[in-house]
Amino acid sequence: MNKKIISRFLALSSVGGGAFLTGVYVEKRKNCSQENGGDIIYSKNNLVAKPGLPVFGTVSAATPMVTDSKDNTVNFAGRVSEIMKYGFPGLDNIRSYSDYVLSYDRRNRVAHWTFEHLTPQSVEFNDKVDRSKCEFKPDESIHPYFRSLNSDYKGSGYDRGHLAAAGNHRSHQIHVNQTFYLTNMAPQVGAGFNRNSWNRLESYVRKLARKSKNVYVCTGPLYLPRKEADGKSYVKYEVIGANSVAVPTHFYKIVVCETLDDQLELESYVMPNQKIDDDVPLKAFLNFNHTLFTMMNYKKGKNIEEELTKEAIPIENLPQHFLWMHVKGGTKVSNVVDFAKKSIDSKEFRSVVWSGSGGGVTKTISCAEIMKRDSEAELHQITRLCYRKVEEYWEPQLEGLEQIVATRQIPCVHILLSLDKLDENITGLEI
Repeated sequence: MNKKIISRFLALSSVGGGAFLTGVYVEKRKNCSQENGGDIIYSKNNLVAKPGLPVFGTVSAATPMVTDSKDNTVNFAGRVSEIMKYGFPGLDNIRSYSDYVLSYDRRNRVAHWTFEHLTPQSVEFNDKVDRSKCEFKPDESIHPYFRSLNSDYKGSGYDRGHLAAAGNHRSHQIHVNQTFYLTNMAPQVGAGFNRNSWNRLESYVRKLARKSKNVYVCTGPLYLPRKEADGKSYVKYEVIGANSVAVPTHFYKIVVCETLDDQLELESYVMPNQKIDDDVPLKAFLNFNHTLFTMMNYKKGKNIEEELTKEAIPIENLPQHFLWMHVKGGTKVSNVVDFAKKSIDSKEFRSVVWSGSGGGVTKTISCAEIMKRDSEAELHQITRLCYRKVEEYWEPQLEGLEQIVATRQIPCVHILLSLDKLDENITGLEI
């Protein structure tokens, strides 16, 4: 009797194990193509689009770029570095989409800020782009606990108001589709604000883009204090829906234009989230900041950047012999990942450190994630976030003004992947 039970158990185990191994083989074949006499070659064209997974909890790609099979002109590579040319306002929960970048506020369920790069070409009318095909939907790269949902807005009396305007992203249907993620929405008063004054401001920004070389737009919510009867100031705001989505008291929009003669022009607006009379001109909401307008009398000069070097990687007890991959904004991910995988597979190296800064941070994370996903061996990981100094020189355009040197701290990420076990006492160790 016992022999029969054991035989049946072994038979069932063999069938289950065989099915599992067959499934693994089939899935691997989906992402490969055969060339050169039957050798298996990795093919990025067969890569299934999935939400990006952050290596650490603050920076990730929300969704990988998906190219339309009928139009292969879309290229996400390097776009983040173009959009964020002048640096990140902050690094809290960065999400990079195909044509804009945002920082998500998990507490309030709206963005801290969105950043866009507009050109005359990007705001041109495009009859291939149809806004009616777009759907409001949550960004699944955000943990469900911190998401806002369409149900939060339903019956609230507020519009799902765009921060990065849909009309700013007309060069491809994918671009406009991604402006409808709820991470890009905030509760806005509808009639008199979102559909009127705020819409006029968005149209005005596009008008600036049509006559400028480049326009950079930073948009976000504000929660401003109000003085009450007791003489004290309080920050109070409404929340809506089951997820307590915050209703901002105001919104800001900062617009930096690079003119055709390479000058910088800046305008900043602060608008209350309330019904505004159509007769009130946009200039009534201009935020006249003396420091900002003074900068119009300066022209951007040279940059002196602290070099990112192999010797300065801030990971303790690094292996003596490792491959260092310095990823930049213009780096082609598939090429560098291929090179690193071959170096590891050939046993020339047993560990690799991926490093990147500024616009290269997102690509650095992507390289490490792809390598982890494709590796058949177990990889041990340590991640470090740090900063490097950049000095920007601004040259005066008027007599009597002095040269300005602005120091910025640019975010850097270093990710160690090792085939060998690492010291368990090192902070940030992942397996």
